[in-house]
Amino acid sequence: MIADAVTARERLSYQNKTIVVDDSRDGSRPANDFAADEAKILRVAERWRMTNSIGPLRWYAVLAVVFFGIVPAVMVTLLVAGGKTPGQVGFLLIGGIPLVLAAIFYVVRGLAAGSDPELAARLLNRSMALVAGADVLLLGGNALIRMATS
Repeated sequence: MIADAVTARERLSYQNKTIVVDDSRDGSRPANDFAADEAKILRVAERWRMTNSIGPLRWYAVLAVVFFGIVPAVMVTLLVAGGKTPGQVGFLLIGGIPLVLAAIFYVVRGLAAGSDPELAARLLNRSMALVAGADVLLLGGNALIRMATS
């Protein structure tokens, strides 16, 4: 790529962005510097391509917290409050509600950490793991207690 360039300056255009690399072949730079320039351009192009790599993860994390965290917690709470499930299911809320609240906390922190995609991805993944734990505890526990008491 850059090592085979014959012009004084080469332009690499990637997604409407242009990288200009000085490709002087006057002998002032060793030949292996051109390979380093090529590696640098590929890293920059890869970074541009991966700019919004956690965009879908943000959507999935928010949807997971809403549909698999908040809605089941409210549903089990209403079942316990209405007396339509055994009373022991209420003890599951003691562990399930804090898990959902922690998931909400990590989603908000993950959405706020926009400048560091690795940190945001870690926080959003952690929130979805907490939601999965809350689901297992609330819904799975509710099902097991109902089977055991009937």
